[in-house]
Amino acid sequence: MKIPIWHLPNEKNKGLALLFNEVVYNKSKFWNIPIDKFNEYLGSYVGIPKRKNLIWNKLLNKFSD
Repeated sequence: MKIPIWHLPNEKNKGLALLFNEVVYNKSKFWNIPIDKFNEYLGSYVGIPKRKNLIWNKLLNKFSD
């Protein structure tokens, strides 16, 4: 499996932190995603493309509940 990872010092407060929240919640999509979609799923948290929208959506969902 080859997954490009974009790392910045602030990443631990955003993408990796959001991914960690998914990993520790046993009913999250992390545990149910089909293996053929797993690379794309991980990339949405720590990859370069489309991560900005994911963070904004997660933050909006967090504060709208």
